Amino acid sequence: MQRLPRVILRGASEAVTVHAGVRVSGMTRDEETLGWKIEGVGGVAAFHDSPEAQAAATAPRVLGIFDVVLLTDVSSSFESWHRASAGVPEAIAERVRSRVRVPLFSCMVTLPSTLTLPYDAFTFSDGAGSDQPLWFAARTASKPGLGRSTHAHECWTLISTPTYAAAEIARVTMQDPTTGAFRPQENGYLNSEPGPLLYRAFARAIAPLLPLDAPPPPDTPAYLQAQRWGSAFPAPSSVEGRDVRGGGPTSTEVLGITYESAVPPLVYERPAAEMGADAQDDADFLAEEALGIFYAGDYCSRRAPGFEAACLSGLEAGEYIAGLLRPLVKTAC
Repeated sequence: MQRLPRVILRGASEAVTVHAGVRVSGMTRDEETLGWKIEGVGGVAAFHDSPEAQAAATAPRVLGIFDVVLLTDVSSSFESWHRASAGVPEAIAERVRSRVRVPLFSCMVTLPSTLTLPYDAFTFSDGAGSDQPLWFAARTASKPGLGRSTHAHECWTLISTPTYAAAEIARVTMQDPTTGAFRPQENGYLNSEPGPLLYRAFARAIAPLLPLDAPPPPDTPAYLQAQRWGSAFPAPSSVEGRDVRGGGPTSTEVLGITYESAVPPLVYERPAAEMGADAQDDADFLAEEALGIFYAGDYCSRRAPGFEAACLSGLEAGEYIAGLLRPLVKTAC
């Protein structure tokens, strides 16, 4: 996920200041400049899996005052209880936060030897009544540009079904049900419950595909790291009877957050804006122009969710912001 932004930033290194390893934790209006004072935290406080007491003890620092803010992470729109909250003004945060989320759990495993399999990736059935927790698996070395590994070890990425993820998030919530405090996704839980469950499902699913003389996958991989991906991608907006937020008959609510508990439509034409909608309502990004705050990403788009929707949303937002700033730059000159 870091490869593309790193390449883009290298190409703009002289014009861009990057705060690596820093999470934006707050934004407040600067009354003197009418810009936005952005604060951030680094170190353990920037990560989802750090203990809450440890993260809360880290004081934020001012990263700068900016004329325009463009947000791209849906988790920044969460209210203050969430670790990733950026203190975004409610006028725009609520419009992003209310979008129905398709949750997933992911797991990376390393096997001590290569598997003799005829495919580099698989999808698995998630039919009605299925108890299959695994949705997708891919051999890491099959990614474009990586080439075949010369090592004896072999890595696979496993992705859960939304059905399993929604049920698991309801069982082990992201908030303490009593205090409402954020509960970090600690490795002690991730690597003892969701991760091994997905690995066992993978081992069972590929067993019939292995040659008869091939050894079965080991009971325990050489390495395993799981992750809760509570906002993996947005549910489709205004598609197949779903409302504009992406809600439908298989959506479920957990502590005020709406999740999609089934695989939604993933390929479809972008729905047209409703009659009477203005230009902003038909855009694939969000704007609070008077405040100088913009939001981009697939959570702000009505296109089929994923990498392409996020890129097009960012491009559209960038062009719009550049159009707003260009006359100001000419005036200043």
